[in-house]
Amino acid sequence: MIRSFEVADAARRCRALSHAEALAEWVGSGRPVTGKRVLRRADVAAACAAVGVTAPERLRSAADLPDLQHPWTAALAAGLLSVEGSRAVPGPARPGWHSAPDGDVLAGWLRGLARVLADAYAEGDDADSLKIGRLLLTVLAADPAPARDDLYLTIVDVLHAADPALVRIFTRGLRDPMEAVMEQLAAFGTVDPDQWRITPLGRWALRQIGAHGVSLLGSSDAEGAVSGICEIKVTLRNVRPACWRRVLVPAEVTLGDLHEVIRIAFAWDDDHLHVFTVGPRRYGDPYFDFEYDEDAITLSAAFARTRKPITYVYDLGDSWEHEILLEKTVEPDASVTYPLCVDGRGDAPVEDWIEDEEPAWITFDQADINVRLARLSDGAQEIEVDLGSPTADGR
Repeated sequence: MIRSFEVADAARRCRALSHAEALAEWVGSGRPVTGKRVLRRADVAAACAAVGVTAPERLRSAADLPDLQHPWTAALAAGLLSVEGSRAVPGPARPGWHSAPDGDVLAGWLRGLARVLADAYAEGDDADSLKIGRLLLTVLAADPAPARDDLYLTIVDVLHAADPALVRIFTRGLRDPMEAVMEQLAAFGTVDPDQWRITPLGRWALRQIGAHGVSLLGSSDAEGAVSGICEIKVTLRNVRPACWRRVLVPAEVTLGDLHEVIRIAFAWDDDHLHVFTVGPRRYGDPYFDFEYDEDAITLSAAFARTRKPITYVYDLGDSWEHEILLEKTVEPDASVTYPLCVDGRGDAPVEDWIEDEEPAWITFDQADINVRLARLSDGAQEIEVDLGSPTADGR
């Protein structure tokens, strides 16, 4: 029989939660964060020092450092930290955490574990990723448990039996998926890091995840949702010289609204189908049988569903692929009309040009783009995009 005070003590002592507490202490009254609710690169070294881990010399994002990102995620999920606007501040659980009842500590620990497991895979949604974590704990809880050398094949077989798509999610995007997920579980004290055997705390967690599932995550869209004005950089891939636009867009616009913004910014004439890819989901016009409706999800919710940039493809034949990167969020300015193009580079290609002729290009004209975006915000329907005078390949 597992006694609650024993698992609560194990939860308090685990590396993930103790580092989460250290980060909350380091944040103090507040620290700036990015639009994706993670620490700025400039603060990574200090945050690493606070939890006693080594900061790498080069890092694209704090989210790419598991030893920092996992306790940061746990701190947010447990309520030790909150994000308000562009700052991390003490969360509701921070005062009195050291004297909190065992039940409160276990609840916060469990939410942290569930959120880290749900964020483990780039391709899967929260339910898929959490299911993989639960099935792995189930395999480890077997009596007898598989030998360490057999564990990978065993978990792959179990995932395939549950849903073949889970195998693809588990094996993609990580150099060694078993090592990565076992490190996560060990940080939360659910497995013995040396023997890869489930602990009493892990058995308790397995029952709780099985009983409560994704409800442990709350509203996944709200959990990581951004607000205010999103500064996004939309880059047209596979085009040289580089072609991109930086646009300010309200977080509450839908992906359907964003399609209108992108087509104006790149002078697409809207004669072809388009699709957004957010994590494993594809969003488009439901009239054309896309599984997910682009008008049923906001930009804020879309960014909350994935840690990677959103992909937008215009013309499913020629496949003009765009990367949509959230750079930061800012407070709305009452004197500004949104959406607004604030920067850009590179001429956009004319669509449907004849392959045996020289390609033509539309000169980047920020002022004209903003005139058209202003009409869009006023509710005026853009009938067609005036392509102006295309230039020759030399531009």
